Amino acid sequence: MWWIIDNILQFFNHLFETFWRSCIIYRISFAYPEELILDTKEAILKKARRLFAKHGYDGVSIRTICEKIPCNVSAISYHFGSKEGLYSECFRLEGHDLQAIIATVLTDPENQADFKTKLSLFLNQFFEHSFKNRETILIIGKDVGSKSAMESMEKIFKVIPDGITRFLQIAQDRHILNKNLNINFMCSYLIDPLFMQILFLEQSKPKRNFSDSHVRQDFIEQLLAIFFRGVF
Repeated sequence: MWWIIDNILQFFNHLFETFWRSCIIYRISFAYPEELILDTKEAILKKARRLFAKHGYDGVSIRTICEKIPCNVSAISYHFGSKEGLYSECFRLEGHDLQAIIATVLTDPENQADFKTKLSLFLNQFFEHSFKNRETILIIGKDVGSKSAMESMEKIFKVIPDGITRFLQIAQDRHILNKNLNINFMCSYLIDPLFMQILFLEQSKPKRNFSDSHVRQDFIEQLLAIFFRGVF
């Protein structure tokens, strides 16, 4: 007799626990639908990018990131090792993507027409990628004055000016570009306006509709038109 009552009690206890867990899961999924879809690592990266873009490296703590997910502080150590590791990971994929674009597009120019075609294709792809990942540009803008942050970024993004400078230098060595040009200045002329357009997109008045890809392409065409007038 007692074993029957004990089994009945265990059954209802199990039923109650299942119901209670279901309620908790429902409440959490209602409060944090986006984070539950992503795994922990991706959720941390996504939230960290937003916070770094808004407050900069020095303005965001590990505890703040974990409270926003929410997750345990140990998850940062497990996935990224440290705050600096998390910060670097926010850029790593973008850095690899840009490195691939440089390696694929900015191959050695054969002549002036080839130089124009490759540079135009690269700047359009670079601008498109940077626009779609503009949180990265905002983080860079926030952290210009942070030594530790800039060291992390330089490890990843140094490939961009290096790749463009190499392409321009080869063009100059092959007498495609004017021999009197300062290659480093030319690199800055091409890249800096793209960063600035994205960085101050929301502050510009009147706002340029860079959400339209045709407007972005038109901007690149005008930039190159001016550039090509003085480099050959």
